[in-house]
Amino acid sequence: MNKIPDDLISIGKIIKPYGVKGQIKFKPYNESSNVLKKDINVWLKKKDDKDLDFQFFKIDSINYTSLQPIIKFNQFNNRDEALELRDYILYISRSLFNDSEDIIYFVDFIGCKIYDDNKSFIGIAKDILHFKENNHVMIVQNESKEFMIPIRNDLIKLFDVNKKCVIIEIIDGLVDK
Repeated sequence: MNKIPDDLISIGKIIKPYGVKGQIKFKPYNESSNVLKKDINVWLKKKDDKDLDFQFFKIDSINYTSLQPIIKFNQFNNRDEALELRDYILYISRSLFNDSEDIIYFVDFIGCKIYDDNKSFIGIAKDILHFKENNHVMIVQNESKEFMIPIRNDLIKLFDVNKKCVIIEIIDGLVDK
């Protein structure tokens, strides 16, 4: 068994089997991501199942010709085996990402404290939502109120990945205070 890396991040969800040869349809959280490649190690875990251990897999092939990539793992050879993976979350090591300081990944937003440009605390980023025109970060305020802010370069004034802190410019109607 392969050692589970300390830097695993979730990058998407397995939707359903595809075909009869053990392939699966995968829904990446970032639709423009192409970090998955042949022979990459991945770990799967059932969503919200704290008791289940991560399962290790190696990608045998991946096809990016649709919005939902088709993945074949070495361990599966038929549809019934692949069916068992429905709704599993796929994780990879953060070390597979390019570490350029100029690149911000959607996953980097999750857990960040969000402040306005006056440095007033707004809330904590909980999720990224993908829409046709642009992506939004879901922010939870006071553990109860949720709202979305578009992820746009002109609104992000500071993004400190190490401190998990984002400062955004607030435009009228974006946040109720």
